[in-house]
Amino acid sequence: GPGAAEAAAECRPLLRDPYVYVRLAAAVALITFGRETGAAAQTLTELLRFDNGSGNANDAFERRDVIAIAADTLAAHAVLASGESVAALAQAAEDRNSEVRKHAAAAFDAVLKAMVQQRRFDALDSLAAARDFLAGSSVEGLRNRSRIVAAAVAELEAAQPLPLRLQRHAGLVAAAA
Repeated sequence: GPGAAEAAAECRPLLRDPYVYVRLAAAVALITFGRETGAAAQTLTELLRFDNGSGNANDAFERRDVIAIAADTLAAHAVLASGESVAALAQAAEDRNSEVRKHAAAAFDAVLKAMVQQRRFDALDSLAAARDFLAGSSVEGLRNRSRIVAAAVAELEAAQPLPLRLQRHAGLVAAAA
């Protein structure tokens, strides 16, 4: 409602806050409000790769919490995710932390399923890039997930109306030239 519009204006700049929990809360709020959802989904995708780096026990808990919340939020709003989100979720699904793996794997499945069900033809290029990125990984689990993404890409391409398919391929040919 109108309150969300007011709050969204205040939350948008917080997506770049130096404190990770502020960025996370701002992204969750914006995506929940249905405002600035592209920027919020991008921030959540970036947070899937969060690593605070010092290695102490508190940092491990913080990292787990941030990634789990980002993954759960993307799963709940799967139609707003991108191919980049799929790649980040696939990586997180192979994380050393079992809680991160659990949340990321569930979100990966939800996001990919939503993209196919919603016929997110706009995500085909980014899904194809995610497929290629995952296929080139040295981690067997990521290569397996690349096959899942490849199946989703094939399903979307088959469902895509011919004019859109021709337009997309013409754009790819032009970009390669």
